[in-house]
Amino acid sequence: NAGRMDAILNMKKAEIKGATVWGKEGGLIQNEYSAKLDKRTTDTLQKIGKATGTKIIVEAIPAELNANGYYRDSDGTIHIDSNTTQPVMTVVKHELTHRMQSLAPKEYTQFRNYAVQVTSEKGWGMYGSNTAVEAMQREYAKRSDGRVQLSTEDAMDEIAANYTEKILTDEKALNDSVSHGTKS
Repeated sequence: NAGRMDAILNMKKAEIKGATVWGKEGGLIQNEYSAKLDKRTTDTLQKIGKATGTKIIVEAIPAELNANGYYRDSDGTIHIDSNTTQPVMTVVKHELTHRMQSLAPKEYTQFRNYAVQVTSEKGWGMYGSNTAVEAMQREYAKRSDGRVQLSTEDAMDEIAANYTEKILTDEKALNDSVSHGTKS
């Protein structure tokens, strides 16, 4: 999953006073790694970055961190591993959810709680039980050889980010989510 090991890369979340909300400098940061992306991906990342006021940086993330990308709350940047095992757009969708978390915490919490509920009920992926949070915690612990122990909140955040990927690629899931939102 695109967000595996976000907890390792969490940049001292508790010490951060606030995220960069929006900036004109948003977009794909040009460097030796972004130069290797195809034009379509480059253009799309540039548009997403500009539209959200988010800098997107492609870089070499150390292999021992076992991460495809991360969101750094302190400066509102999305980082994508140049050797990601996931499609770049999958990683970006996942990390944008973490950005939403810092920009609109109240709304994000509602979305996150819904995502956990639906993920548990629908049985999508490995979270196909009423213990989606515990399953996410086990996944992180296993992939990090026990170095990462997600809190309940952190596990719920990862489920929400994975759910965002799901609704952006699964029309039925998106329609169900929209239908739920209009009933609330």
